[in-house]
Amino acid sequence: MAAIKKKWYEILAPEELNNIILGETLVGVEKNAIGRTLILNLGKLIRDIKKQNFNVKFKIKDIKNQKALTELISFELTPSQVKRLSKKAKGKADDSFVCVTKDKIKVRIKPMILTKFKVHNKMLSELMKRAKEFLSEKVSKLSYSQFIKSLISLDLRNKLINELTKVYPNIICEIRKTEKIS
Repeated sequence: MAAIKKKWYEILAPEELNNIILGETLVGVEKNAIGRTLILNLGKLIRDIKKQNFNVKFKIKDIKNQKALTELISFELTPSQVKRLSKKAKGKADDSFVCVTKDKIKVRIKPMILTKFKVHNKMLSELMKRAKEFLSEKVSKLSYSQFIKSLISLDLRNKLINELTKVYPNIICEIRKTEKIS
C-alpha cells in the first residue's frame, strides 16, 4: 500500500467574518478534513481586545481550491469571564432554549442574567421569561448570518439589556453560549 501524500490546506472563516484565514491543516484525503472543528478566541481573530472574553467554534464544511471553508457553529463566553461576572452577583439566572432563524436553522441559546443586589426568585423568573421572549422574537426575524453578525457585534446583547432594564435596572446580562443545532 502506497503512502498518501499529505497537503497543507488553508482554513478560511465564513462570510460573517470576511473569509479571513484561521489557520492551516495537514490532510491526506480531502474528505477527512470535512467535519474537523477549530476553537479560536474572538478577540485575537478580529483583533478587537473588547471581545477577548469570547470563543468561537468553527467546523470545516467543504474544501475548494486547496482551501477549507468553515461555518461558525458555536459562540461562547469564556469560563473565566463567567466566574468573574458571577463572583460579585447576588442573584443569578440561567436558561437554555431553542430558537429558529428566518432561514429555518435551529439555534440553542443560553442567556445568563445576574443582578447586583439580592432579588426574589420571582423577579429572576420574570427577567428570564422576558429574555426568552425577546430573544425568540429577534432570532426569528434574522437569518443565521445576520444572527451571527449581531452576536459578534454584541448588538443583540445590548438590545437585550435595554429591554430587561425596564423590568429591573441593576443587571448584568450576557449570552453565555449559542450553538447551531444540526
